[in-house]
Order: sequence, then structure tokens, then C-alpha cells
Amino acid sequence: MASPKTIKEAVSKTLALLADEDYASAEDIYIISRKLIAQVNILELYRLGYTRYDIAREVGVDEKAVRMWLNADHCPSLEHAITLETLYQRAKNA
Repeated sequence: MASPKTIKEAVSKTLALLADEDYASAEDIYIISRKLIAQVNILELYRLGYTRYDIAREVGVDEKAVRMWLNADHCPSLEHAITLETLYQRAKNA
């Protein structure tokens, strides 16, 4: 799956997943939502000048994890999701 280039593209792909009957449980929806939030945070951090390396270093993961989150191949753990959100909020308000 190619990385989304825009937030609109990430949301569109997420909505398509949510419309799929194979993803109907509350847990599926929660995971898909967390993937979308990670994608949005990463795309916004890119817009603010962060690189994949910068994000990985700040969150405490390797660059592959950031790429996989952006591609929605994996869902960040709750701890990493919170750290990613905190990084975005800090960068946005800098």
C-alpha cells in the first residue's frame, strides 16, 4: 500500500476500510481510527519540517515503524500513539 500524501487521501482510504464488512467490530474500528490518527500526525509533522528520522527518534522507534504507521500497515501501540500526538502538539505550538 502506498503512503498517503495528504490527510484527505488518508481519510478516504480509512473510510473505505470502515465501509468494508470485514471490519465491523468495535475493536477493528478502534484500530483503524488509531491508524488514521497516526497518519494524520505524521503527515502534519512532515508539513512542519520533520523527517521520518526525526519522528522515529522522538517517538523512540526506528524509521521502519514510522513508515509502516504512515502506510497503515501497522497500528502504533497506545504508548507510541500518545507520544506521536504529543510530539505533533508540541511542534504545532512551537
